[in-house]
Amino acid sequence: TTKLEEVKLYGGSGRGTVILDGSGGNTARIGVDMKMEGVEALPLLKDAADVDRLTGTGRLVVVLTGDGTSEREVVETLAGRVEFAFEDGAIRGINVAEMLRNLSRGNLGGLDAKPTDETDFSALTSSWTVASGVAQNNDLKLSSPLLRLSGSGRVMLPAREVDYTLKPRLVAS
Repeated sequence: TTKLEEVKLYGGSGRGTVILDGSGGNTARIGVDMKMEGVEALPLLKDAADVDRLTGTGRLVVVLTGDGTSEREVVETLAGRVEFAFEDGAIRGINVAEMLRNLSRGNLGGLDAKPTDETDFSALTSSWTVASGVAQNNDLKLSSPLLRLSGSGRVMLPAREVDYTLKPRLVAS
């Protein structure tokens, strides 16, 4: 067990505990209990999930444990929770405001998305429970000047499958 009093990762800082316990014979227990503030979403998500479409800074809480004799077994037994709250960011690759402006001008051909396009958001929050390697979420919320997005679903980590529904809603603010 290692206690980390001051950790600097992804532009943020935090503290936590990391556990690596091999005292159970052939089975190892791996665990992390980490709380971070000021974390940059883009490099974190790129490294963790190969996702490069989200920017912003915020809070991240990870409390996970897993047991096994292999990486796969550890993933299959993962349990705990993950929470994040990012602010003042953007979704890269789509510009909802520009698409709406094109539609209002009658330009139906202006709906193309470019890699440089961005849709700003003021807040993105989500909390996940993890049991037997399946991450479940029911409260994803994104707020931006023109868009509200909610989401819920599951990520089956061992099978590398995602069953997730996003519900976008345009607003007139």
